[in-house]
Amino acid sequence: MSTEPTARPTARPTARPTARPTARPTARPSTSTAPKVVPGNATPPAHGKTELRAEAVRARAELASTLDALEYKLNLPKRAHRAQARMAQRLRQLGEDNPAALLGLAAAAAAVAGAVVWIGARSVLKR
Repeated sequence: MSTEPTARPTARPTARPTARPTARPTARPSTSTAPKVVPGNATPPAHGKTELRAEAVRARAELASTLDALEYKLNLPKRAHRAQARMAQRLRQLGEDNPAALLGLAAAAAAVAGAVVWIGARSVLKR
């Protein structure tokens, strides 16, 4: 008989999946003109300096456009000023095209303002 201890089988760790999805599919196609990496081809094709510079210019332009859109969306005073300017232009155009309609609109606005003031004054006097 042998005096060596019997070897116990070691527990193997459970196998984990080796491939995990790294990117989620996007809703819109990429606008990049850079060559795509083909599966099986680990290295992308080499770019020249001019191609890289052109790609950097496109990326900067896209970033500037995104920042402009964010500024427009988040700058409420600027948006209010633009809306006021558009409304003033529409009213001027309405006055030139149909002065009677502009007069009717002004009378309706005065009536609404008067009704609001009257209701406010009435509610204050009831207290």
